[in-house]
Amino acid sequence: MVELFSFIHYVQHMVEHNNDKLDNIFQALADPTRREIVRLIASNDRAVSELAAPFDMSLAAIF
Repeated sequence: MVELFSFIHYVQHMVEHNNDKLDNIFQALADPTRREIVRLIASNDRAVSELAAPFDMSLAAIF
C-alpha cells in the first residue's frame, strides 16, 4: 500500500510541475511512427539505421 501511495504521489508531482514537458511527450507519442520507434527501442537495442529503415526516414529524423 505504501508503494502505491508513493507512486501516486510521484505521478501527481510530475503532472503538477511538468505540464509543458508532459504535453510535449504526449504530443510526440500521438504519432504512430514515434510510438513504433519507442516500441522497437524498448524491445531491443537498435542502431539508428535500424530504427529509420522501416519508416523511410533519414537518420537525422530519428535523433
